[in-house]
Amino acid sequence: MLPRRTASQIVEHTLIEAYGASAEHPEAASEMLRHVGLPEKLWKLPPNTFSGGERQLVNLARALAVRPRLLLLDEPTASLDPAATERLLSLIERLKSEGLAIVAVFHDPEIVRRLAGQTVELTGGLNSPLPHGLTP
Repeated sequence: MLPRRTASQIVEHTLIEAYGASAEHPEAASEMLRHVGLPEKLWKLPPNTFSGGERQLVNLARALAVRPRLLLLDEPTASLDPAATERLLSLIERLKSEGLAIVAVFHDPEIVRRLAGQTVELTGGLNSPLPHGLTP
């Protein structure tokens, strides 16, 4: 996170980097923060004061703001409360249905069952062989 910038400014900055300056970016940033479920009262605050889950939502808004074709997620629900987790899982389901490719790491088997089209299970730590069909 960029210090001394608000959550909204951070998302706007990502849009500027991707598309150049535009008067539409503040509105797009607000829409994306709403989309991921970050409470509006936090949009004008710097994320260095946020909980881990709230920071995760800002990072997700940044990633989604540029309309990626592939989204990489590493335990995106780890720091979220149950209500925020459900909102995020519903969002991921919607993004999948819209054609966004998602590669994600989840430790919760229920979430994997709910979201996964394909799974790769890694067991045994760093010294274990790769699952069948995967090469280093």
